[in-house]
Amino acid sequence: MKEIVITKNEAGQRLDKFLRKYLKDMSLGAIYKSIRKGEIKINSKKQSEKYILNEGDILSFNIEINPDKKKKLKSSWKLIMILA
Repeated sequence: MKEIVITKNEAGQRLDKFLRKYLKDMSLGAIYKSIRKGEIKINSKKQSEKYILNEGDILSFNIEINPDKKKKLKSSWKLIMILA
């Protein structure tokens, strides 16, 4: 589980906007889904995407971000070749 302590510079931002900057490889839809499912928590509690971060908040999550774009591209290409 990864934990991030919110500093003075990050305080005042909405949760979704902060995560968008921090998790650059993750799509916005996946970020919203993780928030809704409670995979991303603030101070061990599920929060909405509109939550305003406060200094000292502890953001915790257990998300693996390793998109393998090459595999997706290859499988899509094979599908196109089969359909052609």
